[in-house]
Amino acid sequence: MTRTMAGAFVGLALLAASASAQSAVATEPFTIGFSAGMSVPGGDFSSVAKSGYNLSGMVEYSGATLPVSFRGEGQWQQFGIKGATGSFKVLTALANVVYPIPTSGPVTPYATGGLGAASIPFNGKRGIRFAYDLGVGVRFQVRTVASFAELNWQSIEASGASLRQFPIRVGVRLSPSFDF
Repeated sequence: MTRTMAGAFVGLALLAASASAQSAVATEPFTIGFSAGMSVPGGDFSSVAKSGYNLSGMVEYSGATLPVSFRGEGQWQQFGIKGATGSFKVLTALANVVYPIPTSGPVTPYATGGLGAASIPFNGKRGIRFAYDLGVGVRFQVRTVASFAELNWQSIEASGASLRQFPIRVGVRLSPSFDF
């Protein structure tokens, strides 16, 4: 499973490297983004959950003089359950810091990390639990579309246990123009 995840991310990075040589940096301070991808359970969670999918929406602020940007994100993940019907659904809200790694090429690698909360089923009902994540990604242009590919490691703390998962996703970033 780890080789599959690594292979998928390397493939996404190669796609990014072959993308158009346009700048991958957004010109507006605020961007909105959407992504989708595969979520792979990790640790003890992988013994009960099958790989699933994720959908995300985000808003990011990049100040002109700041070395980092700030991203608020909502994410939906759904996993199958091994040996049973049904699914395990996770709704997460995260506040992340994104650190772009300076390069001179058309691809901008970055590191990200943040804290938040997750709504998960626990003892027959949903509960809110502490969540955190770390990740790496690349931003690139595909023709005129600002795109990204990202691999995260997420952990949700639940009564002495941690639910760990690896969202692998691709998405687009839009820079809305606010003319008043």
